[in-house]
Amino acid sequence: MTELFGIPMSTIVVALAAMLAICLLSIAWVWTRRRVIFKLGARNIPRRKAQTALIVFGLMLSTLIVTAALGTGDTVNGSMTSEVYASLGQIDQVVANPIDDDLDGNSFSATIPESTWTDLQPAIDGIDQIDGASPFLERRASVRDVKTGAGLPEIVVMGIDLATVDSLGGLGDPSGTRAIDLDVLPDGAVILSQQTAADLSAQPGDTIELFIGDRNQEFTVATVVESNYLSGMRRDNDTGEEISGLVMRLSDLQQLSGLEGEISGIALSNTGGVRDGLDHDLAVQQALQSSVDEAGLSVNPLKQNWLDLANLTASVFTGLFLVVGLFSISAGILLILLIFTMLAAERRAEMGMARAVGAQRSSLVQQFMSEGTLYALLAGLVGSALGVGVAYLISRSFASVFGEYAHVQTSISATSVIAGYCLGVVITFLAVVVSSWRISRLNIVAAVRDLPDAQRRRRAWRTYLWQALMVAGGVLLTLQGVSSSSAMAFTTGVSLLTLSIALILRQVGLSSRLVFTAAGLFLLVFWLLPDNIFERIFGTYEGDFEMFFVSGIFLVVSSTLVIMQNDRALLGLVSRLGSIFRSRGAALKLGVAYPGAARSRTGMTIAMFSLIVFSLVMIATINLNFERAFLGDSASAGWDIEAKTANNVPLDDLGGQLEAGGMDPDSIAGIGALTRAADGRVALPGSTDWKDLDFTGMDAGYLADTEWEFIGRAAGYPSDAAILDAIQHEPGVAVVDSFLVSGMDDPALTGLFESIEATDQAFTPLELQVRNGEGTPETITVIGVIAPKLSTFVGLYASDATAAPLLQTDAETSYVVKLSDRSQAADAAGEIQSIMLPSGVKATSFQQQIEENQESNRGFFRILESFMGLGLIVGIAAIGVISFRNVIERRQQIGVLRAIGFQRGLVSWTFLIEAAFVVGLGVLSGTALGLMLARNLLTGNEMGATGDISFVVPWSTVGFVLALAVVASLITTWLPARQASRIVPAEALRYE
Repeated sequence: MTELFGIPMSTIVVALAAMLAICLLSIAWVWTRRRVIFKLGARNIPRRKAQTALIVFGLMLSTLIVTAALGTGDTVNGSMTSEVYASLGQIDQVVANPIDDDLDGNSFSATIPESTWTDLQPAIDGIDQIDGASPFLERRASVRDVKTGAGLPEIVVMGIDLATVDSLGGLGDPSGTRAIDLDVLPDGAVILSQQTAADLSAQPGDTIELFIGDRNQEFTVATVVESNYLSGMRRDNDTGEEISGLVMRLSDLQQLSGLEGEISGIALSNTGGVRDGLDHDLAVQQALQSSVDEAGLSVNPLKQNWLDLANLTASVFTGLFLVVGLFSISAGILLILLIFTMLAAERRAEMGMARAVGAQRSSLVQQFMSEGTLYALLAGLVGSALGVGVAYLISRSFASVFGEYAHVQTSISATSVIAGYCLGVVITFLAVVVSSWRISRLNIVAAVRDLPDAQRRRRAWRTYLWQALMVAGGVLLTLQGVSSSSAMAFTTGVSLLTLSIALILRQVGLSSRLVFTAAGLFLLVFWLLPDNIFERIFGTYEGDFEMFFVSGIFLVVSSTLVIMQNDRALLGLVSRLGSIFRSRGAALKLGVAYPGAARSRTGMTIAMFSLIVFSLVMIATINLNFERAFLGDSASAGWDIEAKTANNVPLDDLGGQLEAGGMDPDSIAGIGALTRAADGRVALPGSTDWKDLDFTGMDAGYLADTEWEFIGRAAGYPSDAAILDAIQHEPGVAVVDSFLVSGMDDPALTGLFESIEATDQAFTPLELQVRNGEGTPETITVIGVIAPKLSTFVGLYASDATAAPLLQTDAETSYVVKLSDRSQAADAAGEIQSIMLPSGVKATSFQQQIEENQESNRGFFRILESFMGLGLIVGIAAIGVISFRNVIERRQQIGVLRAIGFQRGLVSWTFLIEAAFVVGLGVLSGTALGLMLARNLLTGNEMGATGDISFVVPWSTVGFVLALAVVASLITTWLPARQASRIVPAEALRYE
């Protein structure tokens, strides 16, 4: 991966390395100038090896998350770039018709005169940066092997110039180690790519029949070559599936396709190898500029375009994993604060004596910074190694989920590992610095005598300064959000303003419980307001995936505030249950009482578990509901099979052709046709701001048998039947999909449809101007909004009569078939494809498509949930560290309990109940927040599904997460609980 968020990875690594160097230099200064302080911090690491291991295990998570996310980006980028280099080989650029530039070279549909090659050849030969050039013609066709009977409805046929193609590297054998001698290619012969030969079970010498448009011809298979760009390998723009290919002489393809004297383009090879030839792209474009402009052509930097797409895709995946990993990183930061708070509590008397004999606060800060940095460096090494392992597991998971569409090649660069290590250590170091500063503030006398710190008033000016800064920050962010309609700025500003006001009110003497409970409840209501109510009160704001993280942080902070400010009432309620469990009643009361004695520690632990569980539950809930709403059986509107032609040639009487081919006419209940404008555009009446929009016409057969539902209806159309009847009989009316109305299809189109609401309330019919390309606009009136569960329908839909003026040129037609027996869809699709193979028809079962999409969707979300679940490591490590610390901290109390009759088992139960209570609060809080926010998103405007989703809770996932968190925490607590139960009362009572 060369870039992340548009920033070169080399720049990111240098910046992170510089930050790490600054961190290490500060510790190096302590080591050189205050070596005793450094040693006092470092000596604590080997003292308790089990505790050290737990600390390192907990601290390594930030590094693990970052390294795994970057490694995943490397894998995606490496897999895609490897395919680009292997496919294109020496080809770097293509001279072609400018209208094909938007296709990124995946298909050159337009042609140019072959004389262009003759005209440009002198200019090309005179450019030192070009070492190869060859004309080619590309066409889509269907093919059948006469011997085996196997056929392919769509392949790419490449017509190549035998005299010049070797300058592009030529064609290699299937192993890619030996070039094929193309001079021996006989007349009437073709060369199959390895994939085509496998699909057809064809061998050299076989006869194949090739169908292009209404022409067909038989050819002999001369040989088989490796699958690459020259041999016709492409990927479907919609599905990503690989399309096979074959090669023939340029003149043969021109004759077969009726394009004598035409070519698709001229492939260019820059000087240099497969990779470094890209360095000459700009020079070649500048040298050819005048020549191609004169010919009305353009130079398409094909290889660079594909590599840019690979890097963009990798950056998207990396960003996604980093964003969802932020929850785990945040929990890891809380763990660092928790660990050092407990370490400070353990060494409080030691620190008090150090201050008493002359040590400064800065000395304590430096001591803990030294210790924390050593932990961070060790944890960084562990996290980097485990991050590489997690990235490898993710890549293998990708291979199992998406291996059908692409070859996934594990690739983790040293740059990503270094960046992950540096960022992980820097995050840990900064958290350590904050923790060290906090714990250095202690009362010397109270610390030496091991008494609680006396409540002291802070310096008024410092308190007021921080509060003023928080208020100012909240106000500025809120105003920024209002002015820019930024959801992140507005909601963050309101949240900070609420918390800062709560701090001020507490400062002036109001009850902390009252103030912070009110603030927490307000923020919970603020963040969980349904979209329609929120927009009525605060207005409309735009947000992206970052709102997932921001909302999670503030929801967890708010809920934790409410829980901890009302912990006594909660603890009292739970402790009353002790009377139910007579044998364990005392352990239950003690177990729920201890968390209230260490509220800061308990609050951070609850927040950790709540953060992680919130993210897991929310993702799982959205996934399940998304799958049920948009990938259900109704997505195809009652149709069973989709049929498309490779060359987009309209079919005459599809039903009659199928019957003539031997298909039982009684098995077909209906046939419809959909014709889509190739370049649909839309604008409001009188506007010149045209925007891209899919526009489709439906024939009478489709409208007669379709099973459409609508969630928005214009005034005068009270029912679904009324809308369908209007589409058939009223000229100039159309319907749109719900995602256009919500802005999820394309946010740029949201303003066009803002007058439409996908609710039970009737809306005013909306007039739009629609055109195909630069054609004459037509007025269309929108009268309905398609239900979101019909997810295969995107854009604007009207009858053929209404759409006819827009579909006269450059239109794409597909066909749908409804069966009498829907369970036979897969077999029927195969039969249709076989019968219509000469026409290049590719038939697929809608149900099969939906099931494949569901499986891919589930697989990807499982990977994402597993990655997010790594955050549970933080919570489990936290419980382990807390339990070990509790045993040491309560040694005398345990002795007293044992002395007054507590058995060993009862002592163990006390620790286990305490852990279960704290973890349970965090898990339940996170689960409730995740479910509520997910429900708001799924039933609000964001999903374009107002009133059309029956919210479903993924109880199996929720139950698994609950059980895993609690059971794993109890297992981690069991060892220190067992240790506590074995404490000898006499020794414990004498312990100081």
